[in-house]
Amino acid sequence: MSPGRCKAAPSEKLFEQQPEGQKLASSKARREEFLTKGVAMERLQQSLEALQLHSLSNSAQAVTVLTGLLTVLLFSVRIFVPTRAARWLRKVPGPPSYPVVGNLIEIFSKGYHECHKEWLSMYGSVYKYVMGDTLLVVSDPDVVQQVGIRMFKTFHDRQMPGFLDENQAGKALVFSKGPYWSGVRNAVLPLFHTAKLQHFGRTMHECAELLVTRLEKAAANKEQLNLLEWAGEMTMDVLGSSAFGVTFNSQVGEKTEGLNLTKAVSGNLASMAELRFSTLLAILCPPLRKPAQWLMSLIPGTGDNVGKKRNVYMMRESKKIIQARRKEADVAETRHDFLSMLTQARDKTTGEPLSDASIQAIVYEFLGAGTDTTANTLSFAVYSLTNNPAAEEKMRREIRAFYEKLEKEGVKDTAFRPTYDELAQFPYVEQVVQETLRLYPTGAVLSRQASEDCQVAGIHLPKGVNVLIPVYAMHHNPEVFPDPEEFRPERFDPAEVAGRHPYAYIPFGLGPRMCLGHRFAMEEAKLALIRLYKTLTFSVVNEKILRPDGKLDLQVGIVLKPRNGMWVVPQVQR
Repeated sequence: MSPGRCKAAPSEKLFEQQPEGQKLASSKARREEFLTKGVAMERLQQSLEALQLHSLSNSAQAVTVLTGLLTVLLFSVRIFVPTRAARWLRKVPGPPSYPVVGNLIEIFSKGYHECHKEWLSMYGSVYKYVMGDTLLVVSDPDVVQQVGIRMFKTFHDRQMPGFLDENQAGKALVFSKGPYWSGVRNAVLPLFHTAKLQHFGRTMHECAELLVTRLEKAAANKEQLNLLEWAGEMTMDVLGSSAFGVTFNSQVGEKTEGLNLTKAVSGNLASMAELRFSTLLAILCPPLRKPAQWLMSLIPGTGDNVGKKRNVYMMRESKKIIQARRKEADVAETRHDFLSMLTQARDKTTGEPLSDASIQAIVYEFLGAGTDTTANTLSFAVYSLTNNPAAEEKMRREIRAFYEKLEKEGVKDTAFRPTYDELAQFPYVEQVVQETLRLYPTGAVLSRQASEDCQVAGIHLPKGVNVLIPVYAMHHNPEVFPDPEEFRPERFDPAEVAGRHPYAYIPFGLGPRMCLGHRFAMEEAKLALIRLYKTLTFSVVNEKILRPDGKLDLQVGIVLKPRNGMWVVPQVQR
């Protein structure tokens, strides 16, 4: 017998020879041991999980504490250590401000536009105010011209607002900087040449005609409607065709990816008027802007979180469209939409094609700005004309005269008339739009940032200081525009214009940074007004849009708009 066999046998034998009671006791012991070990393991696992959670909790608490300490430290520096701008501008007059918040309380309670109107009358054409840092405000047209044109090399850039995504807005036109801005601007400029604007006129006519058809149906039912929304849907359709080369069909209620994309852009633009915690921190302490936006974007339901989701959606969908359009390189040369032209454009500084990220940012900016701004202008124009029947009738006579002339000439098809060139036959319509933009400029303020130490209006300014141009206040200055609250389109008769400083009226900005799309916007607004007032008139539902003091309730975000929309009742008048 082998040794292995000899050792195994006793074990087997012993096991077999255990009495029945002993076997039961042994089995029970093993079961209890197993259960005891299982409980121990479970407790050990719970202890480890608790330890891990405790560690994570400690980490989260540590981050919170460190963030809080950093915030307190930065705010302490803000309070007790004056910035360079504050030191250099200490002798400049301006409204009294509070520690930390500066003049924010007054600005948020009254609005940018009203504050600057008041401060202009109190402190003159050069003053300062505090919003995070100390800003210089200039409204004298000569000084405005100096900052916007003569010293453009010094005031080449704008400060990025705290509520914008720097990675996106920094690649577009309005807030991009330095050589990048120059290259992109020169690449985009050909998109707004006269030949391109002439082509877009047909689309503008078609979209305006559809709006009129809808309004005539509403008039038959004496329906109250929000013209701001309806005009916004019209401008969405115009932008869909001109920007993407696709039909959004927003006026007929179709749900398309293009329309969803535009609404996402408009939603982000509208949210800029909201006071977010991250925006407040960015204003009061700019170094906290990025971490505050990042932290708030992680919290579901916050403006930053919703905006981040919109941005992800916009990036994904627009990238698909851009890549598809790049594959149509040969076809794109015959297309007239902005996206096709951008895919063919090259940075004039580097000679390289524009990147997908740049194209996305430019298209977003164009969609957002081109949709809301024109819709606001049309709404403000209708409101102003409704409250000034003489001006409305004068404009209507000009419109009738044009179509009567076509009828006498035997022209039967007037669907796409006036053409771009024929708009010159509507001087009063243009004056109506100009006066509307005086009373309600799209941008209530403009800003420029000094790239070096300099001198403006006899004041020494440090590098990095922000100079603000209060457009709304300038347009309501009684010394330049007598009875400034009165709607009087005749202010823009050639004789009156010749008697004013050329930079007293700047609804689209000035200099190289002037809005590139201003001619597109003017064409669209004039064509829409002509088509609306060819057959329609409006009454305003004052109780829905006015403040208790009887003034139109305005909201100032990145654009100026009616806070509660523009509620009207359309009426057919042939």
